[in-house]
Amino acid sequence: MAASAVAFQLGALAMLLMSRKSPPGIERLFLSLPAIVMNLCIPSLVGREQVVARACLAGQYLWWSNFKIIAFCCGRGPLVSEQCRSAGSFLLYLTIPATPATRRTKARSKTKLLLKLVAKTGVLALVVTVLVDNHFFENRWVNNIAEAVGLYTLLGVVEDSLPLILGIQVERSFNWFFRSASLAEFWSFRWNHHVAGLLKNVVYEPIVQGSFLAVNSTKTLRKPPMTRRVLAIAMTFLASGIMHEIVLGTVTGTVTGSWVAFFTLQGFYVILERGLLDALKARGILVPKLLSIPVTLTFLLVTAEVHFFEPVRATALDKAVVNNLNSILNK
Repeated sequence: MAASAVAFQLGALAMLLMSRKSPPGIERLFLSLPAIVMNLCIPSLVGREQVVARACLAGQYLWWSNFKIIAFCCGRGPLVSEQCRSAGSFLLYLTIPATPATRRTKARSKTKLLLKLVAKTGVLALVVTVLVDNHFFENRWVNNIAEAVGLYTLLGVVEDSLPLILGIQVERSFNWFFRSASLAEFWSFRWNHHVAGLLKNVVYEPIVQGSFLAVNSTKTLRKPPMTRRVLAIAMTFLASGIMHEIVLGTVTGTVTGSWVAFFTLQGFYVILERGLLDALKARGILVPKLLSIPVTLTFLLVTAEVHFFEPVRATALDKAVVNNLNSILNK
């Protein structure tokens, strides 16, 4: 059985590399299907008691890696970039939660990365230590903020460690999210930009351009119709919700539908926000960041309470993650 599994994996990777010689389209997708199937099986290699590892594998392989392959089959995304021309770099960026840095990306020094990594690890350890004794956080709102900070630092530790360990330059996934002056800015620019980029490649761009395959920039409409852009935003957030729900179900064995609702509604809110801000701008009213930043962050916390944090508590995922991280940090 083990030998058969290894043979399938090697064959799947060989076919995926072979697909690079095919133009974007059905043939490339057909050759990539075994790799997609292989990714779907990877999270099951880890038991549910290892909740952090299973969540990382589910996010990376069920979602991000497969979205990279789908985008690649359409001639889009990081795997068709100049940085992924060699077979080695192609496979590397397929299997890690990062987007290769472009020539325009400012290189980050190893010293700064190391300092950020140490700082985020320290904050993560502090959050985990306090959350283990959850009587410190009897207030649900304070608890939600602590868990959000913990999620940010956990993902940040992974992001900052990759360039140090692998000696590569990657795009930043997080960009001072607490400075977000709007929901659109938060979701598209400041929070997990790596995932936002994949959703853009696989969902948003094909809808806006009206083509699954990448369209030559000279043939792309300068400004797509408003209805198409609104549909693209709505479908992008719906896809995000579905994939978050799949990851949650893989980790906990329970599908609640709440994360689908949360992200779908966020798309609706982004559309409404854009209309409101455009209407205010037309009247010469610009909302100062001193007001827009706290309003944005408060709105995110309030809307997340029901549809994001509630299923986390209902499935006891929060306690499982905290206890698992605590055991890892104390080894």
